[in-house]
Amino acid sequence: MKRSIIDRNSFDKYDTIIEPFGGSFGFIRYLYQVLDIKDKKFIVYDSDKDLIDFYNHLKKINISNFIDRYNDILSDIENLNGSFILDKNGRKMILKKVAFKYIDKNIRDKYMKYVLMTNICTSSFCNFTYKRNMIFIDLIKKITFIHKPFLEINFNKYNRSKTYIFLDPPYLDNDNSFYKDKEVESLLDKIYNVMRKFSSVFIHVKNDTIDKMFKVFLVDSYAKLYPLNQKRVIHNVFMSH
Repeated sequence: MKRSIIDRNSFDKYDTIIEPFGGSFGFIRYLYQVLDIKDKKFIVYDSDKDLIDFYNHLKKINISNFIDRYNDILSDIENLNGSFILDKNGRKMILKKVAFKYIDKNIRDKYMKYVLMTNICTSSFCNFTYKRNMIFIDLIKKITFIHKPFLEINFNKYNRSKTYIFLDPPYLDNDNSFYKDKEVESLLDKIYNVMRKFSSVFIHVKNDTIDKMFKVFLVDSYAKLYPLNQKRVIHNVFMSH
């Protein structure tokens, strides 16, 4: 995301920041880590119950110890005998089925098993990104995590003048399978209505239908390079208020 898109907004008047499509809450992390905005109420919604349960579990435990254990397990997997290749940096990548077999057999903590199985493999091989220096441990403790699909969220309970909403849904062009066909229109309608009522930002890949629907809002754009396919994609950023 272009820094200028965010910097032009003043957050002094808001006391609540919401990410309804939570994922890894990148917007809130940006505010917290880069802009040093730490005195707000942060709320993250997501339709993935396992993900929200995992975040809420982290709030209850010593996260540093959890990360240390995570790294130890990754080291164990990295040293397994089995099919592997070396990435372009010479690092070992273990065959996914070998890694998952080890995890399933040896890891009893369901939350550790969840983060391992969702975090280390993007293809048939697993690489290992160590999280020992995770810098938003304290932020996790401050966020309210709620399991709820976007279409079921009641935004009317939030103060319109004091709430800022960041809308970054799975892109319809790239991930239509995420939605049922009948939900797409409802999703866009609700995003539109949320932007009419609240100070908010909506990000989406360039799409003629969406561009036309949201042209009433201030719009900016940026190009994002996707490393996996080296494709540069134009994203539009719609801003209200």
